[in-house]
Amino acid sequence: MNKTEESILIQEPSCPSEEEALMESGLALRNLSHFIKNIVQMVSGGAEVAQAAVQSNNPKYLEKGLNLLLPNLERLKRIIIDLCEYSRVRPLKMESCDWKVLLREVLRDLPAAVEKKLEKITFQTDAPLPSACLDHEKIRQMIQHFVLFLADQGEDDGCPIQAEVRYFPQTREFLLAFAYKGQLPDCPQSLFEPGEYKGTRFGTGLNLPLARRFVQQHQGRIEVEQRSDGCVVFLVFLPQQPPSSPC
Repeated sequence: MNKTEESILIQEPSCPSEEEALMESGLALRNLSHFIKNIVQMVSGGAEVAQAAVQSNNPKYLEKGLNLLLPNLERLKRIIIDLCEYSRVRPLKMESCDWKVLLREVLRDLPAAVEKKLEKITFQTDAPLPSACLDHEKIRQMIQHFVLFLADQGEDDGCPIQAEVRYFPQTREFLLAFAYKGQLPDCPQSLFEPGEYKGTRFGTGLNLPLARRFVQQHQGRIEVEQRSDGCVVFLVFLPQQPPSSPC
């Protein structure tokens, strides 16, 4: 992913305090309430179809009910987990991280609903990459949140997702680049605010806000750019070892 366009810096204020995170989660819940209500209704509808199918011993309608119930139940669970995570600022647990292990774990832990997208997700890494002193779990979640957001973009038959990790020894920074074919909104910063995005099928409305939170905690930064080839690229810069790191 060669850098060819001017990047827009997503302003990175200091990471919120516990009290600020709790208030932000309340606002997020208000913004997501209609989205959550719709998913609850789909869960209820699927459960009703499945229950009726069991009572009438109709395997065809049981499958139909489960196909509606299970993906939306999984998604509702992820929304609740993300809301709980967004309401707190948990201390970092710094350790030596291997990027290839991290990327394998991201692919392994993607929700079942994203399986059809897996063949369109490409991860690339420089060889060799030095180890990083980071919070392994938060960085894994950060990458997964970007992938889930990108999986919602474009059509199933034409939306390859690219993720790349590079290292810059001069600045001792890692660069994670996430690219997809698409168009940025007029205000790119709005993508990092909790909300229901048009066409959302896999995301929770908190994927990019949580990704941003984890980057803030690692004293990194995020840039985004719309390139002339029609690609949107998110650039995440992380220090190899944050100044406050005990590693």
